[in-house]
Amino acid sequence: MRKSGGTLAEQVAEQLKREILSGAYAPGDKLKPELTLAEELGVNRFTVREAMHQLEQLRLIERRPGAGTLVLDYSQNASVDVIEYLVLSEDGVVNTEVLGNLLETALMLSADLASLAAERRTETDLRVLESVVSKMRGESTLSRLLWLDFDFHWALAGAAKNLVPRLLMNSVRG
Repeated sequence: MRKSGGTLAEQVAEQLKREILSGAYAPGDKLKPELTLAEELGVNRFTVREAMHQLEQLRLIERRPGAGTLVLDYSQNASVDVIEYLVLSEDGVVNTEVLGNLLETALMLSADLASLAAERRTETDLRVLESVVSKMRGESTLSRLLWLDFDFHWALAGAAKNLVPRLLMNSVRG
C-alpha cells in the first residue's frame, strides 16, 4: 500500500471502493476477512477495520457478525457520494453510460432550476450567469465547454437559491 494521498485507512477504502464500483465484487459477494486483507495490503488490521467503516458509511458493504462482510448493490444502497467514482475510473477513463445518466438528470432539473432562478436571482447572480455564458460563446474546446457548463449550472443553482443542486454537483466536481 502506498503511503501518500490520505491516511492508510483512506487509501485502503479507496482501493476497495474502486474494486466494488468497477464490478470486481458482485452484490452479495463476501470480502476477504480483515486479517487476510491486512496481510495482502501490508497494513494492520485496525487500518482495514477503519477502511471497512468508511465503506459501510457509503453503504457499499454490510458487516455481519459471524457472517463476514458482504458487498451491497450500490445502485440500491449507495448515495450520490459514489457518482464521481462511477463516472471516472482510476486511470481516467470516462464511463459514458453513467455520464449520460448524469447529464440526463441535469437536463431534467435544468428547466425547473432556470425557472426558480428567474424568480429569485439578484443582479449579482445575473452578472455571474452572463459572464459564464460569455465565456462559453468564445470557447471551442469540448473539455473547457463541459467545465463552463458545470459553472453555468452551479451559478444557476446559486441564482435559484437552492442548495440541493449544488450539493449534488459537489459529488461530481471532484
